[in-house]
Amino acid sequence: MSPKRASNLSLMFKWRDDNAWERARAGDKEEGFRLANELLLEPRLGDYHAANMHLLLTKSDHGPVAHGREAIRLYTRLINDTSVDHLITYLSKKLNQAQEWLEEAQEREATEKERWAGMTDEEIVDAKIAEALKVPVEEDHEGCEDEAGEGEADQGTVGRMRSLSIQQGQGKGRPKGRYDSGFQEP
Repeated sequence: MSPKRASNLSLMFKWRDDNAWERARAGDKEEGFRLANELLLEPRLGDYHAANMHLLLTKSDHGPVAHGREAIRLYTRLINDTSVDHLITYLSKKLNQAQEWLEEAQEREATEKERWAGMTDEEIVDAKIAEALKVPVEEDHEGCEDEAGEGEADQGTVGRMRSLSIQQGQGKGRPKGRYDSGFQEP
């Protein structure tokens, strides 16, 4: 492979890495996580960008502990493979961030295990689906009036989801901490 081609590939991976982080920081976490998972499927992805994507996925709800451990493993390998002081310093900051986020992910995972204790897998899936469909009651839904302007709430998707939430007695808002951005790269 020519050096120019490798350089172009590296630039493309850098752009995709940056894009995933930017999306997550901007509040579109699911898109950032999707982009990170997509980048991890690239067969020629280097350890640095793979570590960055695993670090980002440590904030996701899907395997955050495994992603945190992989980020730590990759950053550690990168530190051991270089002798350039400023790179070691930079990678050490990333490693520390990965260790902090792994601890947070382990705490979240322990809390989730306690939350679902005693439930079957099917019950857990049903509960998670019901939780995902909740629309907090305290949110203002102005503009959901029908076209005739009679003041009745739109019975479209939002109206049905809100009604379901109220009927189930689950309209208490979003769980604390789950929607916090928390994306600060070291």
